Amino acid sequence: MSVLIKGMEMPKSCFYCPFRRKINPDDIQCLVTRDVFEETFAGTIEMRKRGFCPLIEMPPHGRLIDAKYVRDKIIQKWMYKADDSHMYKRGMEDAYEVIRNAPTIIPADKDGET
Repeated sequence: MSVLIKGMEMPKSCFYCPFRRKINPDDIQCLVTRDVFEETFAGTIEMRKRGFCPLIEMPPHGRLIDAKYVRDKIIQKWMYKADDSHMYKRGMEDAYEVIRNAPTIIPADKDGET
């Protein structure tokens, strides 16, 4: 499972990350991975580029929906129409309506509005 922290900027390095804590005069610990490393290492090297950091930046996007909900609703609406070929257009309209009304999981950001 993943967690989105709305409004959080991606830290430049572990040194600036809110998910680190100083555990002694020389070392810090990542509160996400529980890794311990020298504070000077965290401040001089971008850990994300080295592959140590589990944080990822959410790219610009539009509205994200619950795909399982959409699939289940389309199946429900099409089951009774499957034998009637002239209902194809109506079924497509229903499918579009289900997608349009699907619950939003993560709202669109400013850059990814659609």
